[in-house]
Amino acid sequence: MDFLTDAQKWTDDKLDQDLLTDGYVYFENANVKLKKKNRELLMQLLNPTFSGKVKIYHDPLAKETMGGGIKLAGGHAKSYFIRIGDETAYKVKKKSYKTEFVPLWKKCKVLSKMSSKNIEWSDLTKHVVQYTECAD
Repeated sequence: MDFLTDAQKWTDDKLDQDLLTDGYVYFENANVKLKKKNRELLMQLLNPTFSGKVKIYHDPLAKETMGGGIKLAGGHAKSYFIRIGDETAYKVKKKSYKTEFVPLWKKCKVLSKMSSKNIEWSDLTKHVVQYTECAD
């Protein structure tokens, strides 16, 4: 949990940390599966400083969660493109996260044994960190 709250630990030596700290975004060419076809696309990497084993890409067409009449909550993307290691990135949606959870995180015994009752879309960041710490 200390790792999640200390951004200083999220470093990747290949990236210019000052630019990221100043609010710049990072784009890279990535192989992405779209409707049964693999394509190379320019994708925004959402976790550039911590993307050694798992890369999370922005889905520009993703819908957002609702927060009610006054926007106090919600506004989170309902899908992302996720790339594990050298595999092709593919879209993971909030509504199917529980069913895709074990195949997605199968290389991490801790995550693959989690009860479906404890799997929440809002914990995706935590799952990325856990996977990175325990996967081969």
